Amino acid sequence: MQTLIIVLMLCCFAKTVSAYTVHLVTGNDYPPFTDETLQARGMITEIVELAFREVGYQAAITFRPWKRGYEETKKGIFVGTFPYIKTEERLKDFYFSQPINAVYTRIFVTKNSSITKLEDLQGKRICVPLGYGITKTIDNMLIRESIKQEGNPTNLESCLRMMLSGRKDFFIINEINGWITIKNIFHTKEHFRTLDTVFEEVSHHLIISKRYPDGEKILNLFNKGLEQLKQKNILSGVIEKHLKDILN
Repeated sequence: MQTLIIVLMLCCFAKTVSAYTVHLVTGNDYPPFTDETLQARGMITEIVELAFREVGYQAAITFRPWKRGYEETKKGIFVGTFPYIKTEERLKDFYFSQPINAVYTRIFVTKNSSITKLEDLQGKRICVPLGYGITKTIDNMLIRESIKQEGNPTNLESCLRMMLSGRKDFFIINEINGWITIKNIFHTKEHFRTLDTVFEEVSHHLIISKRYPDGEKILNLFNKGLEQLKQKNILSGVIEKHLKDILN
């Protein structure tokens, strides 16, 4: 009888733990935001874990190729995925959290490129790795300037190498991730430059499929946890820790 009681208690405990675990997915190669090799697996990974912890939940985070993780979240296999910027296409299928952090996007070109201003992009070839989002601002520019989009690779490193070989002319990404990736691959920043003006300010979000049961409820809990991190000055501390001296 005593053994049976212990077994029943363990079963109830397992159900409780499971009920308070949120299964999420993200991807690698997006420093300093997410990558299994980074401290705390990345700045936003750490923030997401802490935000859920604030409201009594544990975030169980899996790393998948970006496109696969996105599609599996869309189908409801995972509760949510991060970090994503808002696009018209994504808003059709996902709920978006409050902004986790803001970033500035810039246009990257090779050092010797003839491109110096937005008007110079007409007829040029943009590189957009598969799974990377195109905001409405970027989409409008592509149409307006008749920019070519064919033959995009699977990752940002391939974009950089295609630019150096002359097969692509530019790409648009947040400046932090762009420069970190360039430094990690080439150990120098000298082969690339950005246009002088900031192209766009965007924010990163946790997203949950509209198909997922209680998706809005879970997102509201995350937002509550994120707000508590802000009020306790924990959020700014985590961001400062991950970005300190990172672009020097």
